[in-house]
Amino acid sequence: MRSFIWVTLLLLLPVSGLHSQCPKHLTIAKSYVGTVEATGNNDGPKIEYIIRRGHGAPNSSYCAFFVTLCIDSASVKTPTVRSGLARNFKLRSSIPAKDVLIGKVKIPPGTIIVWQRGNTINGHTGFVRKWYTRYGLTVEGNTSGGNTGSQSNGDGIWLKSRGIEPLNSFRITAFTLVTY
Repeated sequence: MRSFIWVTLLLLLPVSGLHSQCPKHLTIAKSYVGTVEATGNNDGPKIEYIIRRGHGAPNSSYCAFFVTLCIDSASVKTPTVRSGLARNFKLRSSIPAKDVLIGKVKIPPGTIIVWQRGNTINGHTGFVRKWYTRYGLTVEGNTSGGNTGSQSNGDGIWLKSRGIEPLNSFRITAFTLVTY
């Protein structure tokens, strides 16, 4: 319940200063917010474009293809990885979530955020809009618009409020900085 209260409070906070510091790939990502699937099967004109652009099979999960589209469109220098698999955005140079949680590292807007389910290949990814210590604001593809429904295989591209929950099986594991 405490997590829900923090998440709700974060959604109410103004995100001031983001527009003056907003990297191009994050601006591109935010321009897709509100894009929804046609039938709930990872489909619809914009969703299919995102998947095709990333060379994915029709109806593929597209959170990582969305990240790939945004960083490609903005001519990002690093990371160099382009993938449809979220965990591929977790690099040796990525910042461990535990370092962010304890306040050792501050996360700038536009950073790629990576979730992983245990030690499996299953994961999720998106971009940080604003990160505090334990919680932050993101933009993600293939997620649900609210707190219900699948958070990693949802119906569109949405603004979210997320938290680092180290004891969860499906959890934020890393943050990958983006440079031009």
